[in-house]
Amino acid sequence: MSYNSYLRGIGAVSAVLLVTACAVPDRVTETYRSPQLDDAPFDKLLVVDLSRSAIQRQEAEDRLTKLLAVPPRTVTPSHHILGLDALDGGQIATAAKELGVQVVLVTRVESIRADVEKLEDRADVKVSCRRGEPYDLFLYDYEELPIPDEMVIKQQVILTANLYRAGEGTHLWGIQSECFEQASVNDALSRHANHVVTELTRARLIR
Repeated sequence: MSYNSYLRGIGAVSAVLLVTACAVPDRVTETYRSPQLDDAPFDKLLVVDLSRSAIQRQEAEDRLTKLLAVPPRTVTPSHHILGLDALDGGQIATAAKELGVQVVLVTRVESIRADVEKLEDRADVKVSCRRGEPYDLFLYDYEELPIPDEMVIKQQVILTANLYRAGEGTHLWGIQSECFEQASVNDALSRHANHVVTELTRARLIR
């Protein structure tokens, strides 16, 4: 392989790294903060996810519970008490009262927009060593290998999290996460869970 072909191979790798480095970051916005937060921070929470899929709801609640359940906090996912059937406000209020929690944290996927991108005219680089020391680049052969066209689906997912006082149901706090270029909704839910914990901590709403 010629030196020019070697440089083209290095350039292709650099371009991939550049695209990865320029991925669009998530956008997190605090949408509401009540002035009535004198009793914060809280350490007894009920987590409720409103995903339509029962499996997705269970995974979202368990993921958030795992992140939040750090002593002295006591955190319960709603499906442990209410199962995975359809929820209503009365059931949630009753469960919160029975558990003696201070607040109910409700998460939800608000919207999903999918963009399909076709990748074509790409090449990967196969590296093979002839002989010599492994740190000597010029003892390696670099062969360009064509890669078939492929379709990449990137999703923009908007999610919300809202905190309510147990019993009276007063809205205390809320955020919205916009997760860009996600391969799946589960990826976005995972990122959203991290944002929720970070923002609750920053707002001094959890102990």
